[in-house]
Amino acid sequence: MRQFGDRVKHRIGGGYAVESQRPDLADDFVGDVDLAAAFRRDVLPRSERTSLPFVSYGLFLPRYRTLRNVSTYDLAEDSQLGVDVDASVGAGLGFLGSDNTFLRGSMSAAYARAVGQDGVARLAASVASRLDGGELIDNVAAAELRFISPTVLRLGRLVAELRAFTRWRETQNRFFTIGSDNGLRGFSIGEFTGQRKVVAQLEARSRPWRLAFFRFGGVVFYDVGGAAQSLGDLSLHHDVGLGLRLLIPQLSRELMRFDFAFPLDGPGRGRLRFIAGFRSEF
Repeated sequence: MRQFGDRVKHRIGGGYAVESQRPDLADDFVGDVDLAAAFRRDVLPRSERTSLPFVSYGLFLPRYRTLRNVSTYDLAEDSQLGVDVDASVGAGLGFLGSDNTFLRGSMSAAYARAVGQDGVARLAASVASRLDGGELIDNVAAAELRFISPTVLRLGRLVAELRAFTRWRETQNRFFTIGSDNGLRGFSIGEFTGQRKVVAQLEARSRPWRLAFFRFGGVVFYDVGGAAQSLGDLSLHHDVGLGLRLLIPQLSRELMRFDFAFPLDGPGRGRLRFIAGFRSEF
């Protein structure tokens, strides 16, 4: 990677990637020959070795804002402002050992701006595809809108995020999931799946309080989202809840997260669900 520029930073890079995946059924797979063939076709990813040289280009503005109480809680973190663009293209080449000859490309773009004294708003989008046999396959696109409000009266801030994902002409049986700690905290892990996914989350976060070497605080949150094979089949599900955040910076930079969520629909409506983990939910 080579980076240059002052007011605008440019990144030009290149590399070479070798990947190999050979998925197959376990020896104790329960089922007849037809079921095994259907499982390989409908569940397993492509069996393939790829040998792929690639080049990349990116640009961004070297402007930053220092924030607290976002991803690293009471520790300072830098958020990049302005434009940020990245693109890459690579070729799977048979004479270098790739099973198939193809082109793979991706591009992402984002723009962030400061809001108030210590807030940030960011809009981002990305797309990736594979050109194989004259067809574009394994296409995926995503968009994200994120808003971090300024701290209000030194009490805390609002953090909101809206994300949308889609796949089309997928040949490797990949899909999106939502549930538990990836968007709907009041539902089971991966409870909803499909080629389309939408999730929005809102948290009202208190500022970190200090007690000896502890940093702790609370959140009130609302989640809404869903996943399905198509937008027409996608149903939105909702939950609300309370959470506790704890950081011991002398031991680790990782935030500890404890959430109590209540789904507002579905079979488990109103039933308490507890989730513990590390790092911010979003």
